[in-house]
Amino acid sequence: MTRSLRWTRKSRAQFLILLSPVLMASAWADDSVSVAVSGFGTAGAAMTSNANYAYYHDSTEYTGASNKIDVGLESKLGLQAVVTFGSSGFSATAQEVVRERGNDLFSPGTEWLYAQYDVNHDLTFRLGRVALATFLLSDSRNVGYASNWMNAPNEVYGDEPFQYLDGGQARWKISAGPVNIKLTGAFGSTSQGISINGVQLNVQAKTAFNVAAAIDYGNMLLRVSETGGDSPFSLALSPALTVATTTKDRFSAVGFQYDDGKALVLSEWAKRTQNNIPLVNIPLAASTQWYVAGGWRVGSWTPMATYGVAKGEHSLSDPQGSFGTWSVMTRYDVARNIDLKVQISRPQDSNSRYFLAPSPTTTQRVNVLSFGVDFVF
Repeated sequence: MTRSLRWTRKSRAQFLILLSPVLMASAWADDSVSVAVSGFGTAGAAMTSNANYAYYHDSTEYTGASNKIDVGLESKLGLQAVVTFGSSGFSATAQEVVRERGNDLFSPGTEWLYAQYDVNHDLTFRLGRVALATFLLSDSRNVGYASNWMNAPNEVYGDEPFQYLDGGQARWKISAGPVNIKLTGAFGSTSQGISINGVQLNVQAKTAFNVAAAIDYGNMLLRVSETGGDSPFSLALSPALTVATTTKDRFSAVGFQYDDGKALVLSEWAKRTQNNIPLVNIPLAASTQWYVAGGWRVGSWTPMATYGVAKGEHSLSDPQGSFGTWSVMTRYDVARNIDLKVQISRPQDSNSRYFLAPSPTTTQRVNVLSFGVDFVF
């Protein structure tokens, strides 16, 4: 498919949304209003060792990187504005990210756009577009500088295409001595364009929810979450037969992190379940996946290794079988706000979590090389 740079009227409108908190603050003639603007980005590239396989991150990307260097897949630019209205407890946040979406090479999109009210230091309410708190790194998923790998393991992070929710969210922090507990709950709707086996769909979850609990003690963090949504859709079983149904999707995840400033260990496990489609009597998607990662900081260097496994169950879209992937990577901190990263992964050519058109009959390994520069400002 043709890769394109897209900056339509809708895209320009989305970009203006990002500026709205700043304009609000300008119009509010009060010295107590403060505005903080920050940004982040990655200038990266990717390629595979085999021209027959195009690497991608997840089903929201309709094109991938083959055996020629591709600078669009790994590159992104984000801008964030936060307006705080004095000591009232009210604030507004907007985040716009330009990255690959569908067939578009650099397409802007509003990731966050919410009003926030801090009841106190521990309890916060948000209304608008908020991050879907599914994973350990959901809040910083688009900020490459915030993580030590170039790409999070596709086995887990590539299985959940939704990144935001339009609705309401509540966050509550509880401290009990050295133990800190963070509870998150959200309800609303979300939508996302995805590609499944070459078929492009716009999936809308009109009743979506997310609940999560995180407990940290010292250098350790344990996190559990449940994300779900009901998505109506039609499935053409034959030219004369179309089934209209509603998919009840549930995505459960458990994550663990240990970080003492030197040693770093991360691991996440996730499971997707759905109801059966009428007549077919199997779900659209069903799978179990996990990864474990370990690294060590040595001065400005942070080498890491990960191993991930995706196991597809009997469903229409997930291939049956277990697929394992080794990855090695290193990060070098050039300056306070700039790092360099290189990552090499070796998935099987039949792994649909890594390739747009996987091989259905072989299990040979294909090298995937990703490298780039992360920065924040």
